[in-house]
Amino acid sequence: MAQQTKTPNSVRGVQINCHNYIKCPLCYGCRNYNHSDFQCLECAKDAKNNICNTKKHKSELITKFITKESIEINGDVTFTSNISKGDM
Repeated sequence: MAQQTKTPNSVRGVQINCHNYIKCPLCYGCRNYNHSDFQCLECAKDAKNNICNTKKHKSELITKFITKESIEINGDVTFTSNISKGDM
């Protein structure tokens, strides 16, 4: 059976609009897992898809990725703006 690509919307916390869900920007899993919460226990049934490995995705690592100074884009890309020149 082929594994589907994980997307932000494929995580259970998003699907059920969980009030405890805090998205990991690296894996989309929940960074707020609590083993005493019933909803979290349901997510734990598919932990690989639904729960972030916070030992692997430490806050310092996430900060490093988010504050990266430049992003390399391959291909022909055109940037547009909704701001008219008169608004500048």
